[in-house]
Amino acid sequence: MCFLKVKVLLILALACLLSAAYGTDDQAVVIVNALDEHGTPIKGLSLSDFRVSSRKHQIQPVTLSFSEGPRRIVLLLDVSASMSDEGGGRQWEVARDAAIEFVNSVPSGTQLSLLTFATNVEERAAMSSDPHEVVALLNNISVNSKIKNGEGRRTALYDGILEALKRLDPPQAGDAVVVVTDGGENASKTRHAELVTALRAQSGVRLFAWLIPNWPPGVDEVGRMALLEMVNDSGGGTMDISAPPLPENLAYVHQLLVLDERMKSLIKNSANALSSQISSFYLLTLTLPANLAKPKGWKLELLDRRGRRRDDISLAYPGHTDAIWNSPNHGMPSVPDVPQRPN
Repeated sequence: MCFLKVKVLLILALACLLSAAYGTDDQAVVIVNALDEHGTPIKGLSLSDFRVSSRKHQIQPVTLSFSEGPRRIVLLLDVSASMSDEGGGRQWEVARDAAIEFVNSVPSGTQLSLLTFATNVEERAAMSSDPHEVVALLNNISVNSKIKNGEGRRTALYDGILEALKRLDPPQAGDAVVVVTDGGENASKTRHAELVTALRAQSGVRLFAWLIPNWPPGVDEVGRMALLEMVNDSGGGTMDISAPPLPENLAYVHQLLVLDERMKSLIKNSANALSSQISSFYLLTLTLPANLAKPKGWKLELLDRRGRRRDDISLAYPGHTDAIWNSPNHGMPSVPDVPQRPN
């Protein structure tokens, strides 16, 4: 779903979609985000810039277009005890500020829904195009008050993501789930394997994670890694405010997170980058391999004019090929801005 380096922190954003409008099963369309060092999508690439390779199959790129516009987004906010300020840090303050900045950064016309999760999942706002309503709700959410009432001690992350997917069913091209969390998971009825299957089945919906530092450091590391794997698998991306190469943007007092001016600036820049990655992407049409029985791994690269791989721009794509080759109708029922084949 991953990301930030001069090489283009390629925030893993390659989700698979195949348009039923094509009327054929020999082509698929994938979403590709090519990002600069600030996480901003790069425009102006051409079809000849891309090379697709596979272990046993020949995959031919056919068409390329750039799609830009408002999308449907489910914002999923962790309100469990691990996100609270009980330890003296500002995890919750940082998380809520990140959520608000993200909502303020989305393009006009974006459809937004807000869910929160702790022990249970709660819908705060149904799908709407009014970001002001969502910001108002975020400003009134309190983690610590729920803890005092004996609620929210546990974290049902997987249940939350599954509920978010339901809000995007049937899916549309460019749909996204953005989860703001420290990555903890200890209360879901949904199993990991079940959620992975659901993400792959709902091809084209990308999962993005905005990771907040957990406390003490290292807690729930297994959960964070599992979340990152699902992000990569869906073709989404990750924002990790505690990750290098920007340590100067983090301020700690006795290892506690502080929402100072530098952190606010980092959050704002990250929100703008994340919003751009969701709303703007390339759509690359591929000719599928002849033998799809057991497709193997594949990779997508960018080439320079001499035919050599470019290292200044990175590309990300789904971590599991089933998302492309084996999903129903090879993905989405419709894809914007893709040239249609004549009848």
